[in-house]
Amino acid sequence: MPKLTYVYSLEVEGNVPFPIDMLRHDFAFPRHGGDVEIIEDSLKDGGGNKKRTVRLTSLREPHAVRWMSFGWPLLHVTREILK
Repeated sequence: MPKLTYVYSLEVEGNVPFPIDMLRHDFAFPRHGGDVEIIEDSLKDGGGNKKRTVRLTSLREPHAVRWMSFGWPLLHVTREILK
């Protein structure tokens, strides 16, 4: 029987610069172009104390504690079998 592969949809929220390295760490990428813009904006103004929500897709189960340590806690996570 083949091993199942999962894909994760997640939302993170923060008001500090987005932790770009978490994309590499969790094998994640922004879900839509608008999410890329939100990430870029957070980096330009140093977060600006403006709360932002970013939607991501990940090929690895997200590390909630690590996201929280960067000031971007997980709001929502779903898991689906990759077909």
